[in-house]
Amino acid sequence: MTAKTGTHRTTPSTVLVLGATGKTGRRVVARLRDSAAVTVRPASRSGEVRFDWTLPETWEPALAGADALYLVAPDDPSPVREFVRQAEASGVRRFVVLSGHGIEKAGAEFGQGMAAAEAAVQETGAAWTLLRPNNFFQNFDED
Repeated sequence: MTAKTGTHRTTPSTVLVLGATGKTGRRVVARLRDSAAVTVRPASRSGEVRFDWTLPETWEPALAGADALYLVAPDDPSPVREFVRQAEASGVRRFVVLSGHGIEKAGAEFGQGMAAAEAAVQETGAAWTLLRPNNFFQNFDED
């Protein structure tokens, strides 16, 4: 896995986790809940906090009070930049983006949402980390 990190450091107190019921999101939520240092806001289309990339009216309520964000981008890159702009404006000061290994070399048919998320958070004034895993062991032993 490759991780790239922006130069700013912050200690978040409320972390919004997008895709909180997914393969990585549910694990991030569990680990953060084990930490007494942060409050976790799990978000998904049908989760504790409602969030849907296709319904921008769900974005502001999900972002309320969050100062850090675990971002799993949709395949469609079109809503990503606006969402990241809104997240920063609402007070998010730290982004962690789940991306993919070699995304910077991927063609136009693969990873457009991930590439858009990487670019969008790098353009903010916030701290950021890009996670670029090659694969997940769970892909071989789950489902």
